[in-house]
Amino acid sequence: MNGNIIINLFLYFARFPQRQEVLDIFNKGRSEIPGYDSLKSLVEAMTDAPVLPEVGGFVFGPNFDAVKTCVSQLTGYYLFVDYGDIKTETDKSNRIADTFQVAVTIAGKTTEFTGDP
Repeated sequence: MNGNIIINLFLYFARFPQRQEVLDIFNKGRSEIPGYDSLKSLVEAMTDAPVLPEVGGFVFGPNFDAVKTCVSQLTGYYLFVDYGDIKTETDKSNRIADTFQVAVTIAGKTTEFTGDP
């Protein structure tokens, strides 16, 4: 893994759902963002079986609108990884500490008539 904690987080949780569902995040197949192609290649090269094969979808990111759009296209269970509140602080010894918060959820769509409230 490389030194980017967000990329490492993505790759760690990409092991859980079905591989094609992770690759579906790269839906346009190209991007001008540096590292896009190498990240996609790392996912394509994953050879291990999914840790939770019954989890079909993979949603990764902190942008509410993008997450909402992605979730609206999913069926069945999905793994949702949200991160944010990223901070970099320096202590009295000039040591740098990066912190952020992560929420990981396995969710599934339901209709209002599928069970008790």
